[in-house]
Amino acid sequence: MVPCFLDNSGMLEIPIKGGSFTWSNQRCDEEAILEKIDRILSSVEWSLAFPKAIGVLEVPIASHHTYIILLLPYFRKKTKKDFKFESKWLLEDECFSNAKGSWESGEHPINPNSFVTK
Repeated sequence: MVPCFLDNSGMLEIPIKGGSFTWSNQRCDEEAILEKIDRILSSVEWSLAFPKAIGVLEVPIASHHTYIILLLPYFRKKTKKDFKFESKWLLEDECFSNAKGSWESGEHPINPNSFVTK
């Protein structure tokens, strides 16, 4: 029944880790009933915005229901780091030789000669 509902609604089920069942009658042996009646559903857009979302089952406390915690792992978009220049670096003995060697290696997109004024 659930897969049919999901197919017809366009909703997606967020995976849950930590167990297969979310409800129990808290009985043992032949009288035990275990069911998966709780789920986390999302729209396609939401799932694309939070692709690493996951549910985690917690131990039930004073309830027949197992708690589901929705985790949204934090991720940062990779960005270029700004170059920071410290003027005290100019006082270091190897500053000029390091800069000159770096420019002469040709690994920079900027032509150092464009800064030369006559």
